[in-house]
Amino acid sequence: MTHLAPADPNARNYRHGHKPQSGASPEYVAWNGMRARCHNPSNPNYARYGARGIRVCEAWRNSFETFLSDMGRKPSTKHSIERINNNGNYEPSNCRWATATEQANNRRSSRVIKFNEEEKTLAEWSRLSGVSVTTIYQRIKYGWSIERALTQPVKMLVRKDKRHTGAIANVYPSPFGKI
Repeated sequence: MTHLAPADPNARNYRHGHKPQSGASPEYVAWNGMRARCHNPSNPNYARYGARGIRVCEAWRNSFETFLSDMGRKPSTKHSIERINNNGNYEPSNCRWATATEQANNRRSSRVIKFNEEEKTLAEWSRLSGVSVTTIYQRIKYGWSIERALTQPVKMLVRKDKRHTGAIANVYPSPFGKI
C-alpha cells in the first residue's frame, strides 16, 4: 500500500485531506462521481451505469482512502477513471486512469476489427494506417477485405471547374483508392 500525501494538507475535518468543496481533489471528484453514477437514481447518468447493474465495489464505495490507495493519483489532468471491461464494475482489477482517446477506444459502440491477429478499434486502425475512419468503414461496407480496406492507399480525385476554363476546383480523397 503506497502512502499518498493529501491533496490539501491544510484540509480540516476530513481524515483523507481531500475536501468535498470546490477545492476537492480530482481524485475525490472522480470517486464521488462514480459512486453517484452507480448508486444514485437521481443522477443524470444513472441509466447508463447503475440501471445497467454497474456498481462500485464495497471497499471503494465506503472509503475514499481505499480508492486512492488502489488507484493512485491521476497521472495528468487529461486522465479520468475508466473501466477496462465496460460491463464490469468499478473495482481495482477493472479500473485504470485513461485519456479521452484511450476511453473512446473502449466504448460499447466502438467497432473492433481483427487484422493480422490484432484486434483494434476502427479509430485505432485509422490512426495506424493513415486511412480515415470513414474511408475504412465505407470500404468494408462495400465488401472490401479487411486487409485491402486498411492497406490500400487513398486515391486523390481532381474535379475540374466547369464554370471557368477548366481550372482545378477541388481535390479530395476517394475512399476507394484504385478500383
